[in-house]
Amino acid sequence: MRGNILAIFVFLWANFLLAAPFRNMPAKVLQPDGSSLNLLSSGDEFFNYLHDEKGYTVIQNPETGWVCYAILESEELKSSNLIYGESDPYKAGISPYNLISYKKYQERRRLTSKNYKSKNNRSCPSQGTVNSVNIYIRFSDQSEFTDPRSISDSLFNGSWYSFKKYFDEVSYHQLIVYSHHYPECDMNQNLSYQDSHPRAYYSPYNTVTNPIGYQNNDQRTEREHSLLANAVSYISEEVPEELLIDSDNDNFVDNICFIIQGENDNWAELLWPHRWWLDSQNVILNGKQVYDYTFLLYNPLFDTNGFRPICHEFFHSLGAPDLYHYNYWFLISCGPWDIMDAGSSHPTAFMKWKYGRWIQDIPLIESSQLVTLNPLLMGQNNCVRIKSPNSETEYFVIEYRKAEMSTFEFNIPGDGLIISRINPDAGEGNADGPPDEEYIYRLWGAHESTGFIGDIYQAFFSTQSGRTFFNDNSDPSCFLSDNSHGGINISNIGFAGETIHFQVNVSSQNQDVQSLFKNVKIFPNPFNPETTIKWNQTKKSQVQISLYNVKGRKISTLYNDVNPAGEHSFVFNSSNQKKYSLSSGIYLLKISLDDTIITKKIILLK
Repeated sequence: MRGNILAIFVFLWANFLLAAPFRNMPAKVLQPDGSSLNLLSSGDEFFNYLHDEKGYTVIQNPETGWVCYAILESEELKSSNLIYGESDPYKAGISPYNLISYKKYQERRRLTSKNYKSKNNRSCPSQGTVNSVNIYIRFSDQSEFTDPRSISDSLFNGSWYSFKKYFDEVSYHQLIVYSHHYPECDMNQNLSYQDSHPRAYYSPYNTVTNPIGYQNNDQRTEREHSLLANAVSYISEEVPEELLIDSDNDNFVDNICFIIQGENDNWAELLWPHRWWLDSQNVILNGKQVYDYTFLLYNPLFDTNGFRPICHEFFHSLGAPDLYHYNYWFLISCGPWDIMDAGSSHPTAFMKWKYGRWIQDIPLIESSQLVTLNPLLMGQNNCVRIKSPNSETEYFVIEYRKAEMSTFEFNIPGDGLIISRINPDAGEGNADGPPDEEYIYRLWGAHESTGFIGDIYQAFFSTQSGRTFFNDNSDPSCFLSDNSHGGINISNIGFAGETIHFQVNVSSQNQDVQSLFKNVKIFPNPFNPETTIKWNQTKKSQVQISLYNVKGRKISTLYNDVNPAGEHSFVFNSSNQKKYSLSSGIYLLKISLDDTIITKKIILLK
């Protein structure tokens, strides 16, 4: 809180926005004169920032307290002298999307993990029973929590949409997490440890609006860790000796969660949901060291939307890495299909197998066969893997996702097969990607070098979706991390019902599929107004050419005819598309022959 000078009200309007990182969260900021700015908040615990709808980053001027347009100096964000909204930043030479450099971002990450001690990045076991300790905290200028303890207890321990229920379900009942709340109180109250400092003490320094704030990372760390150490000391005598808080006997508390009163604080990394390590102090609880911890903000919507970050951060405690990109946030790897990216659904089969250890084996398919899978919700026969014939290390995991059969899977965009590419050479997770450890194929998805990230909400394959085959020439195509062909061929993907069927073809048929079209050429490209599409087909078949925009929306069918084997061509004249008023830009041609589809990028320059 920054007194009555700067007030921030963050409205959490969708569960998926509570992923790490947050993206485009509405934020209202007051200037020193009381005028209100409607902005957006994005970022994660390592770097978060405010910006407007046009992408212009804003920051508080350290001398005046006014919110100004941000500029880049020495790879960091600095305040310009141009107050937000008073003039055109473009005419002033300020660029949109000013962010700290990737180098600076990684430096911030390294500062949080330089002294990390836990084995295999895992602080508690992923099987059995885990007792988690919750400690509620408020600041000296705050009154007691107004919501009764029963609300947060329902979020953590409830029998339906809760933290406990989530890990019980996704682990196939192999992991049960009980949350214990401190300070102890009746469920119609919610007592907390009250710190001796006001909330502003834990926000960034500003000469005008917050002279008591922290001024550097070392000061931020000292203040945060002292706050948490004092909170543990305050409740330590209430935690029963017989409560098992170190179930794996590594002398560290399995899981501890600090719940802080108030909203996320913009321009701050401290007052933001995060997982970190209490490495600057030796904090002991019932003879066990408090080290890994989760830091959450309790706001008026905590009970309805808080579930998502709690589960995300706890999966970190089980060793799971982030699946979003730290350096290229606009590239989406797994999206709503995994809680470690932007989802509130189950983790993918690969994440359950490697990090959760709840799937014991992902069977390898090495011969042509018809495969039947159960939904991922079911603990058996829910996924398979196929090696790429064109890579010594990369392989594919195929799983069946179905929404209606689960408390949490109802959040997924549709029912069908999800096909992931796994790259063990990429390291753990996607934080430093691309390349990614796990990438989910989706409609219009292409290698990051093309600039087409595709539609992650159209990643499911099924009869209902119309995506019933997957190969090197389908849409999406089977590309590897280096954009070469993956070389697998899946066809006849069936109806997404109680189970789903599909055909795996392991033979020279892959080469046959690739050769159905030979030497597809488009010239000129870029073009205005005409370009020629030329191809050589190896058999008599119906060929269709359709035009799409880069968002995947179909504009028109340009060509649809049955041709004999041989060379063919078609001239596309953009001026004939007057109905659609084609403007300069990038378009996609979808060229299909039987079950083979290739996509070509064309550029119209007017």
